Amino acid sequence: MAISTAVGNFVPGFPRNRDPRNRHLIPEVSVRAERILKGMVKEENAAFEVHPIYCCYYHKLKNGRPCTCRYDRLEVDVERTAEDKAIVLSDFLLNVPQLVPDGDSCPICFDTGFVGGYERTGTFSIVLDPTLVHNTTAGVRLEKSKPYVFRPSNVSGDITWTITIPTYFTNVTDVAIRWDEEPEEWSVKLDNVTLTEDLLEDSKGEEVTIKFSMTDGSNKAAGMYCIFLVFNVSDSYLISSNFPNIETTLTGDMNIVNDITSPQSVYFDDAVGDCLTTDLFLDTRWNKLWRVVSLETNAPYENIIDRKTQSRIVRDFEKHLMVPNKLLVGYYNKISDYYTFVV
Repeated sequence: MAISTAVGNFVPGFPRNRDPRNRHLIPEVSVRAERILKGMVKEENAAFEVHPIYCCYYHKLKNGRPCTCRYDRLEVDVERTAEDKAIVLSDFLLNVPQLVPDGDSCPICFDTGFVGGYERTGTFSIVLDPTLVHNTTAGVRLEKSKPYVFRPSNVSGDITWTITIPTYFTNVTDVAIRWDEEPEEWSVKLDNVTLTEDLLEDSKGEEVTIKFSMTDGSNKAAGMYCIFLVFNVSDSYLISSNFPNIETTLTGDMNIVNDITSPQSVYFDDAVGDCLTTDLFLDTRWNKLWRVVSLETNAPYENIIDRKTQSRIVRDFEKHLMVPNKLLVGYYNKISDYYTFVV
């Protein structure tokens, strides 16, 4: 644009894209905003520590050893949706056990397709299953069903794995045997000595042999799927959470008192890492297992202040979500049918 006067030629106008007069303040504003947001993160983390409910958080695996339940079959998941970001129907059908597929649930990968299924924050897991190099004796038969399962006979048989125990860990969280049905006799040994937590701690960084022995001549359903060994490798293996308003229901006709039947708002600080729908967490206050249904991350300018989830309680009949954690024994009656916790 230009201006014409009666006494002179055209005078150039102001440039259209001239920088604002306060442009020099923009870097300072950004720095101050960054400081404010970091202060908010610190305050939020401090608030979590006032009355925290500590949780064991389980991230759903996206890669790993393929599970034997996936061998030679189309990958069809009842609860898997595009990118695991959609709310699925079974998140609302909480009281109808027959709607949860029994035959399709895998005790080794928990329907994720990868051995172990979930990775607990702050831990390192070793899963002794048929996909890990092993040796068997005549008394054990590997049944190549989906998934594979070790079957005993009336003659004592062994399965052995050679593994390396982690060099650094604070303690052993769980050593859990996952059964089809528990055989009459069985044992677990490390280098021919009965496996204990002390023995595992004395074997840090060493290559050892784990031998599982069993015998059962009468029960055809007796069998062992795998053994989970879970080690704490971080001081932050428990994650702080906040349950601001637990909503319960009272149904007099059904004699149900304070039953948590709907998804609840649960907050986590940034220590939890990336959250996804279908992740699991176990609260150590009530020893209940929860499943993340939806997620909202509060992260202005990429500063994660908190993560808000809508989460629901996993029901006793949902055995395809029962991860190996002995704390579950306090709430779920059937967990002892699935696992024996050696440690």
